[in-house]
Amino acid sequence: FALPTFVSAAAVPGSWTPTFAAEFDTGQSDLAGWTYETGNNGGWGNNELESYTTSTNNVSVSGGSLHITAIASGSGTNRSYSSGRIKTSNLFNQSYGLFEFRAKMPAGQGLWPAIWMMPQNSSYGGWPTSGEIDILETKGQSPTLLQSSLHTGASSSTQYTQTKTFSQSGLMPASFATTDFHTYDLQWDKANGSTPASLKFYVDGTLYYTQTGGWAVPAGASSSSAPFDKPFYLIMNMAVGGDYVGAPNLANGSYDMQIDYARAYTATVPEPALLSAAGLAVALLGGRRRSE
Repeated sequence: FALPTFVSAAAVPGSWTPTFAAEFDTGQSDLAGWTYETGNNGGWGNNELESYTTSTNNVSVSGGSLHITAIASGSGTNRSYSSGRIKTSNLFNQSYGLFEFRAKMPAGQGLWPAIWMMPQNSSYGGWPTSGEIDILETKGQSPTLLQSSLHTGASSSTQYTQTKTFSQSGLMPASFATTDFHTYDLQWDKANGSTPASLKFYVDGTLYYTQTGGWAVPAGASSSSAPFDKPFYLIMNMAVGGDYVGAPNLANGSYDMQIDYARAYTATVPEPALLSAAGLAVALLGGRRRSE
Protein backbone atom coordinates (compact mmCIF):
# COMPACT_ATOMS: atom_id res chain seq x y z
CA PHE A 1 0.00 0.00 0.00
CA ALA A 2 1.01 3.61 -0.40
CA LEU A 3 0.29 6.18 2.26
CA PRO A 4 -1.71 9.18 1.05
CA THR A 5 0.28 12.36 0.71
CA PHE A 6 -1.65 13.75 3.66
CA VAL A 7 -3.30 12.00 6.58
CA SER A 8 -5.24 14.26 8.93
CA ALA A 9 -4.25 14.45 12.57
CA ALA A 10 -5.48 11.61 14.76
CA ALA A 11 -8.43 12.22 17.06
CA VAL A 12 -6.37 11.13 20.06
CA PRO A 13 -3.95 13.66 21.56
CA GLY A 14 -0.27 12.95 21.07
CA SER A 15 2.35 12.93 18.37
CA TRP A 16 1.71 10.23 15.76
CA THR A 17 3.50 9.07 12.62
CA PRO A 18 1.26 7.40 9.97
CA THR A 19 2.05 3.76 9.14
CA PHE A 20 -1.10 2.71 7.25
CA ALA A 21 -4.06 4.46 5.69
CA ALA A 22 -7.04 3.18 3.73
CA GLU A 23 -8.98 6.31 2.74
CA PHE A 24 -11.52 4.58 0.44
CA ASP A 25 -11.69 7.60 -1.86
CA THR A 26 -11.03 5.99 -5.25
CA GLY A 27 -12.98 2.78 -5.85
CA GLN A 28 -12.51 -0.98 -5.79
CA SER A 29 -8.78 -0.49 -6.37
CA ASP A 30 -8.61 0.74 -2.76
CA LEU A 31 -9.14 -2.88 -1.69
CA ALA A 32 -5.98 -4.15 -3.40
CA GLY A 33 -4.05 -6.27 -0.90
CA TRP A 34 -6.99 -6.82 1.43
CA THR A 35 -7.95 -10.47 1.96
CA TYR A 36 -11.56 -11.64 1.70
CA GLU A 37 -12.77 -14.37 4.03
CA THR A 38 -15.62 -16.29 2.46
CA GLY A 39 -18.32 -18.84 3.22
CA ASN A 40 -20.14 -19.68 6.42
CA ASN A 41 -17.28 -21.67 7.98
CA GLY A 42 -19.56 -23.48 10.42
CA GLY A 43 -20.97 -20.26 11.80
CA TRP A 44 -17.48 -18.87 12.49
CA GLY A 45 -17.58 -20.35 15.98
CA ASN A 46 -20.50 -18.11 16.97
CA ASN A 47 -23.51 -19.80 15.27
CA GLU A 48 -23.63 -17.01 12.69
CA LEU A 49 -25.97 -17.34 9.70
CA GLU A 50 -24.36 -15.24 6.97
CA SER A 51 -22.19 -16.43 4.11
CA TYR A 52 -19.36 -14.07 3.26
CA THR A 53 -18.61 -13.38 -0.41
CA THR A 54 -16.22 -11.45 -2.65
CA SER A 55 -19.12 -9.83 -4.51
CA THR A 56 -19.25 -6.06 -4.89
CA ASN A 57 -22.83 -6.42 -3.64
CA ASN A 58 -21.31 -7.16 -0.23
CA VAL A 59 -17.97 -5.32 -0.27
CA SER A 60 -17.56 -2.16 -2.32
CA VAL A 61 -16.02 1.30 -2.33
CA SER A 62 -18.09 4.30 -3.43
CA GLY A 63 -18.93 7.79 -2.31
CA GLY A 64 -15.74 8.07 -0.27
CA SER A 65 -16.49 5.05 1.93
CA LEU A 66 -16.03 1.32 2.16
CA HIS A 67 -19.40 -0.40 2.23
CA ILE A 68 -19.78 -3.78 3.91
CA THR A 69 -23.32 -4.78 3.08
CA ALA A 70 -25.42 -7.58 4.51
CA ILE A 71 -28.23 -8.75 2.23
CA ALA A 72 -31.27 -10.65 3.52
CA SER A 73 -33.33 -12.58 0.97
CA GLY A 74 -35.82 -15.41 0.62
CA SER A 75 -38.21 -16.82 3.17
CA GLY A 76 -38.76 -19.92 5.25
CA THR A 77 -36.26 -22.68 4.57
CA ASN A 78 -34.89 -20.61 1.66
CA ARG A 79 -33.99 -17.67 3.91
CA SER A 80 -30.38 -16.59 3.39
CA TYR A 81 -27.95 -13.83 4.30
CA SER A 82 -24.81 -12.73 2.49
CA SER A 83 -22.26 -10.23 3.77
CA GLY A 84 -18.59 -9.20 3.71
CA ARG A 85 -15.52 -9.83 5.82
CA ILE A 86 -12.08 -8.44 4.91
CA LYS A 87 -8.73 -8.31 6.65
CA THR A 88 -5.18 -6.93 6.29
CA SER A 89 -3.24 -10.11 7.15
CA ASN A 90 -1.36 -9.96 3.81
CA LEU A 91 -1.16 -6.18 3.75
CA PHE A 92 -0.53 -4.70 7.19
CA ASN A 93 0.04 -5.67 10.80
CA GLN A 94 1.45 -3.79 13.76
CA SER A 95 2.07 -4.01 17.47
CA TYR A 96 1.44 -0.92 19.56
CA GLY A 97 0.48 2.50 18.28
CA LEU A 98 -2.84 4.08 17.37
CA PHE A 99 -5.55 2.55 15.19
CA GLU A 100 -8.36 4.84 14.04
CA PHE A 101 -11.59 4.41 12.09
CA ARG A 102 -14.46 6.66 11.12
CA ALA A 103 -17.56 4.57 10.61
CA LYS A 104 -21.30 4.20 10.98
CA MET A 105 -23.37 1.07 11.43
CA PRO A 106 -26.82 -0.03 10.23
CA ALA A 107 -29.85 -0.78 12.36
CA GLY A 108 -31.63 -4.12 12.24
CA GLN A 109 -32.35 -7.03 14.56
CA GLY A 110 -29.50 -9.54 14.39
CA LEU A 111 -26.87 -7.43 12.61
CA TRP A 112 -23.40 -7.69 14.15
CA PRO A 113 -20.90 -5.20 12.68
CA ALA A 114 -17.38 -5.23 14.09
CA ILE A 115 -13.90 -3.77 13.65
CA TRP A 116 -11.32 -5.89 15.40
CA MET A 117 -7.79 -7.34 15.40
CA MET A 118 -6.23 -10.79 15.44
CA PRO A 119 -2.59 -11.90 15.93
CA GLN A 120 -0.53 -12.15 12.76
CA ASN A 121 1.31 -15.33 13.77
CA SER A 122 -0.55 -16.75 16.80
CA SER A 123 2.80 -17.10 18.51
CA TYR A 124 1.27 -18.32 21.77
CA GLY A 125 -1.08 -20.87 20.23
CA GLY A 126 -4.60 -21.01 18.82
CA TRP A 127 -7.49 -18.82 19.91
CA PRO A 128 -7.79 -17.43 22.50
CA THR A 129 -4.24 -17.89 23.85
CA SER A 130 -2.71 -15.47 21.32
CA GLY A 131 -5.39 -12.86 22.00
CA GLU A 132 -8.11 -10.91 20.22
CA ILE A 133 -8.78 -7.16 20.31
CA ASP A 134 -12.32 -6.01 19.57
CA ILE A 135 -11.99 -2.31 18.90
CA LEU A 136 -15.72 -1.95 18.41
CA GLU A 137 -18.76 -4.12 18.00
CA THR A 138 -22.44 -3.39 18.30
CA LYS A 139 -25.88 -4.91 17.81
CA GLY A 140 -28.17 -3.70 15.06
CA GLN A 141 -31.12 -3.83 17.45
CA SER A 142 -29.28 -1.63 19.98
CA PRO A 143 -27.84 1.43 18.19
CA THR A 144 -26.69 3.01 21.47
CA LEU A 145 -24.54 -0.03 22.29
CA LEU A 146 -20.81 0.28 21.70
CA GLN A 147 -18.60 -2.41 23.21
CA SER A 148 -14.83 -2.98 23.24
CA SER A 149 -13.28 -6.22 24.46
CA LEU A 150 -10.10 -8.23 24.92
CA HIS A 151 -10.18 -12.02 24.66
CA THR A 152 -7.42 -14.18 26.11
CA GLY A 153 -7.02 -17.62 27.61
CA ALA A 154 -4.48 -19.73 29.42
CA SER A 155 -5.30 -22.60 27.03
CA SER A 156 -7.43 -23.29 23.97
CA SER A 157 -10.14 -24.74 26.22
CA THR A 158 -10.52 -21.63 28.38
CA GLN A 159 -11.51 -18.08 27.55
CA TYR A 160 -11.22 -14.89 29.58
CA THR A 161 -12.94 -11.70 28.42
CA GLN A 162 -12.34 -8.13 29.58
CA THR A 163 -14.94 -5.75 28.22
CA LYS A 164 -16.73 -2.45 28.67
CA THR A 165 -19.50 -0.55 26.92
CA PHE A 166 -19.56 3.17 26.23
CA SER A 167 -22.69 3.42 28.40
CA GLN A 168 -20.97 1.75 31.36
CA SER A 169 -18.29 4.45 31.32
CA GLY A 170 -20.86 7.11 32.19
CA LEU A 171 -19.41 9.28 29.40
CA MET A 172 -21.84 8.47 26.58
CA PRO A 173 -23.80 11.50 25.32
CA ALA A 174 -27.58 11.11 25.31
CA SER A 175 -27.59 11.61 21.53
CA PHE A 176 -25.02 8.89 20.78
CA ALA A 177 -25.96 6.27 18.19
CA THR A 178 -23.74 3.95 16.16
CA THR A 179 -25.99 4.67 13.17
CA ASP A 180 -24.23 8.07 12.91
CA PHE A 181 -20.62 8.52 11.84
CA HIS A 182 -18.17 8.48 14.76
CA THR A 183 -14.41 8.21 15.13
CA TYR A 184 -13.21 5.10 16.97
CA ASP A 185 -9.66 4.66 18.28
CA LEU A 186 -7.51 2.08 19.96
CA GLN A 187 -4.33 3.37 21.60
CA TRP A 188 -2.07 0.41 22.35
CA ASP A 189 0.94 1.36 24.49
CA LYS A 190 4.04 -0.68 25.27
CA ALA A 191 4.87 -1.92 28.75
CA ASN A 192 6.53 0.65 30.97
CA GLY A 193 8.92 -0.95 33.43
CA SER A 194 6.93 -3.42 35.51
CA THR A 195 3.62 -2.07 34.18
CA PRO A 196 2.17 -4.26 31.38
CA ALA A 197 1.00 -3.00 28.02
CA SER A 198 -2.07 -0.77 28.06
CA LEU A 199 -5.01 -0.68 25.63
CA LYS A 200 -7.21 2.41 25.57
CA PHE A 201 -10.48 2.75 23.66
CA TYR A 202 -11.88 6.09 22.46
CA VAL A 203 -15.01 7.44 20.76
CA ASP A 204 -14.74 10.87 19.12
CA GLY A 205 -11.65 11.55 21.22
CA THR A 206 -13.30 10.54 24.52
CA LEU A 207 -11.41 7.84 26.42
CA TYR A 208 -13.99 5.45 27.85
CA TYR A 209 -12.11 2.23 28.59
CA THR A 210 -8.53 1.49 29.66
CA GLN A 211 -7.19 -2.00 30.28
CA THR A 212 -3.66 -2.39 31.67
CA GLY A 213 -2.80 -6.03 32.23
CA GLY A 214 -5.07 -8.38 34.11
CA TRP A 215 -5.64 -10.64 31.11
CA ALA A 216 -4.71 -14.32 30.87
CA VAL A 217 -0.99 -14.48 30.11
CA PRO A 218 -0.09 -17.54 28.00
CA ALA A 219 1.92 -20.27 29.70
CA GLY A 220 5.63 -19.84 29.10
CA ALA A 221 5.38 -16.17 28.04
CA SER A 222 8.32 -14.07 29.15
CA SER A 223 6.30 -10.88 29.49
CA SER A 224 3.23 -9.93 31.52
CA SER A 225 2.12 -8.00 28.42
CA ALA A 226 1.66 -11.23 26.45
CA PRO A 227 -0.24 -11.93 24.28
CA PHE A 228 -0.51 -8.20 23.55
CA ASP A 229 3.15 -7.85 22.69
CA LYS A 230 2.99 -9.17 19.12
CA PRO A 231 1.75 -7.71 15.79
CA PHE A 232 -1.97 -7.90 15.04
CA TYR A 233 -3.84 -7.31 11.76
CA LEU A 234 -7.19 -5.60 11.13
CA ILE A 235 -10.57 -7.22 10.36
CA MET A 236 -13.81 -5.50 9.36
CA ASN A 237 -17.01 -7.47 8.90
CA MET A 238 -20.74 -7.62 9.45
CA ALA A 239 -22.18 -10.88 10.73
CA VAL A 240 -25.87 -11.76 10.75
CA GLY A 241 -27.17 -13.68 13.74
CA GLY A 242 -24.97 -15.48 16.21
CA ASP A 243 -24.51 -15.81 19.94
CA TYR A 244 -23.81 -12.11 20.49
CA VAL A 245 -26.89 -10.69 18.77
CA GLY A 246 -29.38 -13.54 18.67
CA ALA A 247 -31.72 -14.52 15.85
CA PRO A 248 -32.18 -11.95 13.06
CA ASN A 249 -35.50 -10.35 12.22
CA LEU A 250 -34.73 -8.48 9.02
CA ALA A 251 -36.88 -7.49 6.08
CA ASN A 252 -35.46 -8.56 2.73
CA GLY A 253 -32.98 -5.97 1.53
CA SER A 254 -29.54 -4.46 2.16
CA TYR A 255 -27.98 -3.25 5.40
CA ASP A 256 -24.92 -1.08 5.01
CA MET A 257 -21.90 -0.65 7.31
CA GLN A 258 -19.81 2.32 6.12
CA ILE A 259 -16.14 2.97 6.90
CA ASP A 260 -14.86 6.40 5.86
CA TYR A 261 -11.25 5.46 6.58
CA ALA A 262 -8.97 3.08 8.48
CA ARG A 263 -5.63 4.46 9.69
CA ALA A 264 -2.75 3.41 11.88
CA TYR A 265 0.10 5.32 13.49
CA THR A 266 3.11 4.76 15.67
CA ALA A 267 4.02 7.10 18.49
CA THR A 268 6.43 9.75 17.27
CA VAL A 269 9.64 9.77 19.29
CA PRO A 270 10.52 13.40 20.02
CA GLU A 271 13.94 14.71 19.15
CA PRO A 272 16.20 15.08 22.21
CA ALA A 273 16.00 18.54 23.74
CA LEU A 274 18.97 20.73 22.86
CA LEU A 275 21.32 21.37 25.72
CA SER A 276 21.86 24.94 26.75
CA ALA A 277 25.29 26.36 26.07
CA ALA A 278 26.16 26.17 29.77
CA GLY A 279 24.82 22.66 30.06
CA LEU A 280 26.74 21.55 26.97
CA ALA A 281 29.96 22.94 28.44
CA VAL A 282 29.33 21.01 31.66
CA ALA A 283 28.68 17.83 29.71
CA LEU A 284 31.86 18.21 27.69
CA LEU A 285 33.89 18.78 30.82
CA GLY A 286 32.73 15.58 32.43
CA GLY A 287 29.95 17.13 34.47
CA ARG A 288 32.04 19.76 36.27
CA ARG A 289 32.46 23.42 35.57
CA ARG A 290 36.03 24.50 34.92
CA SER A 291 37.27 26.79 37.68
CA GLU A 292 38.50 30.20 36.71
